[in-house]
Amino acid sequence: MGGDISESDARRWSDGLAGLHERFAHRFARSESRKSALAYMRGLLSPLERKNGWT
Repeated sequence: MGGDISESDARRWSDGLAGLHERFAHRFARSESRKSALAYMRGLLSPLERKNGWT
């Protein structure tokens, strides 16, 4: 796996992830939980070799 990712691709993917998050964010009663859910998804999709969901 590898390859170069352009800044515009990364921005578009980030926007897409935010759009996906908006579809279920209302399920979290607290704003902190909504933010944590988005951070968790970003962590899981990060290019890091070892992931715990928060990195």
